[in-house]
Amino acid sequence: MMRVRSVLRKGKGQSFMPDFLASIVIFSLVITIFLSSWSSVVSHHGEAEVESLLMQADHTSTFLVTTPGYPEDWDRDNVEIVGFAEEENILDLEKIQEFGEIDYGEQRRLMRARDFYLEFENSSSEEREILEINGEELFYGEDFDDPDFVYPVKRTVKIDDSGDLYEAEMNYVIYR
Repeated sequence: MMRVRSVLRKGKGQSFMPDFLASIVIFSLVITIFLSSWSSVVSHHGEAEVESLLMQADHTSTFLVTTPGYPEDWDRDNVEIVGFAEEENILDLEKIQEFGEIDYGEQRRLMRARDFYLEFENSSSEEREILEINGEELFYGEDFDDPDFVYPVKRTVKIDDSGDLYEAEMNYVIYR
């Protein structure tokens, strides 16, 4: 027993400098490969999300101006799919106003958008301003303060108010 203790007291550490350096190099290499792969995955996911948002905005704005929605004679209580068109690019003012009566959270669900606003601008005058019909501005959703991403889609339309047609530009904007 005495001999084992004396050997242990005289012995030096079991770690060798080359082994220790090799383990640090291998560990650093593994971490570097992992972090670069992770960065690539996250970057690709962000690009795919933006592309998906762009496609969704284009699809939604096209759908709004080309279909009446579902059911075809929807109002704020029974709407399942929003659409404003009587004919392609001729929009029904009553449906637009009914859409305005829906709370923003439900509008977002119906538009399948996280954040958006929808406005109709007067396109018949040189000054671009929100179109006002019967004392009501045609602006829906929420305006943004400082978003990271903004994508506007513009459509030239006519709005039918019981036979009176107003030329307008529909601006559908999604943002994050």
